[in-house]
Amino acid sequence: MLFHITHTHTWETCMIHDPEKAKNTVGKVLANPESAGVKIIGAYVDPPAHTFYIIVETDKVENIQAFLEPIIDLGYADIRPVSDAVSTVKKVVEGHE
Repeated sequence: MLFHITHTHTWETCMIHDPEKAKNTVGKVLANPESAGVKIIGAYVDPPAHTFYIIVETDKVENIQAFLEPIIDLGYADIRPVSDAVSTVKKVVEGHE
């Protein structure tokens, strides 16, 4: 299953101000997602908004919790299951709902 994660934090909790903190938080999240049972499809950042956008694939919601563990206390994560838009629309257009 695909999930879209939006993780936001504040300037005060931003890890970019401290290289060691960055290494131990977001560095751990992005370095080895497979250890949590997650595959990163895409990861993007909006630095001025202190927001990460991450699309992951996993078969268990619990894996997302393990994946986000290094950064979860720094802010708020909104996690949404998502589907591929092209294949979803194609099924509707072709009448294969």
